[in-house]
Amino acid sequence: MKVAFVSTFDSENILSWSGLGFFISKTLENAGIDLYYIGNLKIKTDLSYKVRFRVHKKFLKKELPLNREKYTLKKFSEEVKDNIQPGTDLILSLGSLPVSFLTSSIPVIIYTDCTFNQTVNYYSSFSKYSSGTIKRGNRLERMAFNKAKKLIFTSDWAAKSAIEDYGVYPGRIKTIGFGANIAEGLSEDEVLSSVKDKSTEECNLLFVGVEWERKGADIAVQVMDRLRAENINAKLYLVGLKQVPPKLSKHIINIGFLNKNEQEGSQMLKCLYKKAHFLIVPSRAEAYGLVYCEANAFGVPALATNTGGIPSIIRNGVNGFIFDPEASIEDYANVVKRYFSDPARYYGLALNAYNEYKNRLNWGVVGKQLVEEIKEVVNSEK
Repeated sequence: MKVAFVSTFDSENILSWSGLGFFISKTLENAGIDLYYIGNLKIKTDLSYKVRFRVHKKFLKKELPLNREKYTLKKFSEEVKDNIQPGTDLILSLGSLPVSFLTSSIPVIIYTDCTFNQTVNYYSSFSKYSSGTIKRGNRLERMAFNKAKKLIFTSDWAAKSAIEDYGVYPGRIKTIGFGANIAEGLSEDEVLSSVKDKSTEECNLLFVGVEWERKGADIAVQVMDRLRAENINAKLYLVGLKQVPPKLSKHIINIGFLNKNEQEGSQMLKCLYKKAHFLIVPSRAEAYGLVYCEANAFGVPALATNTGGIPSIIRNGVNGFIFDPEASIEDYANVVKRYFSDPARYYGLALNAYNEYKNRLNWGVVGKQLVEEIKEVVNSEK
């Protein structure tokens, strides 16, 4: 079975889009799919865009995203069509952008973590779009969705938007989450051993994320402070943040950026997960949340917010806990205290977290589900 693997970026580069294009494609290749890549699509502008961009920026104080322009997406679709190889059975597109204007008899599957309408109403970085941009973006998204034989979303949250905001028939939708982007994890015996070896004297919290505000690092700091105020010897390890406040408590260890695709960074992150009792990333906005899958791969329960696609990863009380956005710091601290003070209870939670990774949140399982959907679409065309 021959599949065109389409993305706007370079899917063969593990550093692009958090490595998702790389891991998805390798998963499909390992499952026996004959895959070839169409990516690094060229973004082109016309004179009309340049004029409107200046007007939006200077007078309207609005952003004009080039990747939601009709001209750009037409060029994307033309480039995709020009690179389709003979004998291709299916086009798998990461996101809707490459296929909005695609004209081809070959069936299309779109695999993505959210819809355009969700980003506009959700992420602050999308808040400066004009009403015209939003209208155009939604129209282009609907065009792409209508061309797809099947839409695969990573969460029920995203799937619901496709149905309610774009009128997609539920029978054309499938929910398949992403797997943990880990090249080399731990064996089951190693996970069980690391859980048993965790300190009972020091409660170690781990935060992994790039953005302080959006990822809720401030909440993680307050949770640690609350635990210490209640005589829990808590420490917080921060990984990946671009910027941190100038003064941090001596009980907060800022590791900085770790490249997990390099041996040194990967080993350091592995050591931090083995040491951590909880991952705490209470994001204020999150379409999916790969970091929760990765934490579970090391038997680390995750503490997160009930928002976006997170509830499709974290099953409350099973592999972690999700809290309402309005939850108090005490709510988080109480959960940590309850499990940290009871090693047997914590061991059960950690084991459940690893089992969720093993049974649901890894690329092996995800790959099988994707292959089933690909075969179903291809066979339906025969």
